[in-house]
Amino acid sequence: PDIHMGQTNAQMGITDVHMRQTDAHMAQTDVHMGQTGVRMGHTGVHMTQITNLTDRTTAAAGWAELVRVTGQMFIT
Repeated sequence: PDIHMGQTNAQMGITDVHMRQTDAHMAQTDVHMGQTGVRMGHTGVHMTQITNLTDRTTAAAGWAELVRVTGQMFIT
């Protein structure tokens, strides 16, 4: 019985360590997911900035074209 109890206690200790490792792993996963969320937010900001820049560039190109065509109208 003593040997059996000792083996049972050892198994419980191993199980406890295993559960703690699992908890730590889950906590690390949560942190990683949080970091991923932050990165996704940063990506969203970058995409918005690029879109705004593209819009401004398009608007500037359109304005330049308008000025060029208007100038040609006056020249001709």
